[in-house]
Amino acid sequence: LRDGTPRDVTLVLSAAKRSYGNLVPRHAYEERPSYYVVGGLVLCPLTSNYLGTWGKWEDVPIRLQRYWYEMRTSENASREQIIVVTDVLPDELNVGYTSFEDCIVTEVNGKPIGSLRDVVASIEGNGGPEHRIRVEDSFAEVVFRKEDLKQRGPQILERYRVPADRSADLR
Repeated sequence: LRDGTPRDVTLVLSAAKRSYGNLVPRHAYEERPSYYVVGGLVLCPLTSNYLGTWGKWEDVPIRLQRYWYEMRTSENASREQIIVVTDVLPDELNVGYTSFEDCIVTEVNGKPIGSLRDVVASIEGNGGPEHRIRVEDSFAEVVFRKEDLKQRGPQILERYRVPADRSADLR
């Protein structure tokens, strides 16, 4: 009511982010994890479920713990998800890259990463001869020749019985 008279108004509502202001989504139940495998590197969004795999909070790497406490702000609004290298499936293609486990992916082929879909788009849309994956807090980067990925990628998936290079939500 305004000055005693009813008034009709239109409000635009938007769905709240699942994380409700937290950069790392809180526990999800009955959902399959989202993943993408490139050159044996298993990339996933950082979630509470993943952080819980350590059992004890003090065992979680500090570089991952800090994201648990971070809230969404205008400065990190472009990051829908924090992408982490959760595992490296050993292969001759990725020798020396196991040290990238539990690192945060910040850039793929020169493009900033805000979600797992960004990773897939940067890999699939790359016209160059190689893929470059940069991680946070490191001057090192993962480099795969596209030709090698095309040859070894399917063999890695087969060896480790991974049904597809990406989860169903990314297909």
